[in-house]
Amino acid sequence: MNKRLLKPLVALLTILVVLWLGVKVFLHYSTEEPTNTPSLESIDPRIDLVGESDYDKAMRYYAFAEAYSEGREQDKNEVKALAYYAKSCEFGYGEACMDAVAMTTDKMEASQYYEKGCDLGYLGACKNWDVLNGYSPEVPE
Repeated sequence: MNKRLLKPLVALLTILVVLWLGVKVFLHYSTEEPTNTPSLESIDPRIDLVGESDYDKAMRYYAFAEAYSEGREQDKNEVKALAYYAKSCEFGYGEACMDAVAMTTDKMEASQYYEKGCDLGYLGACKNWDVLNGYSPEVPE
């Protein structure tokens, strides 16, 4: 074989092997279920973590609410889910306020969750709070 062709051929073969390995690794990790998902026990919001921000607390309460709402790692429990959504809302997570509304049947309580979500800047909560309280947006003529 010609020595001039050998170097480019080896380089091309090396590139193809590297690409093949890269695709194989990508496919392995993109199709594998995540294994580092924390258990509910490890993120229990009732455990007070020193120096934890309100946002982090809100996210821990929200994770618990979702787990109780979906019945993940324990029995489905809408009462506990609502309580944890409300606590997450209280700590400043606007989406939790909307989820709390979806779980409550009390109009006054729903209005309070919408108002809190709106105060947090969650636009959907503002719109729904207006509708619930009888305000209608002005439509330009």
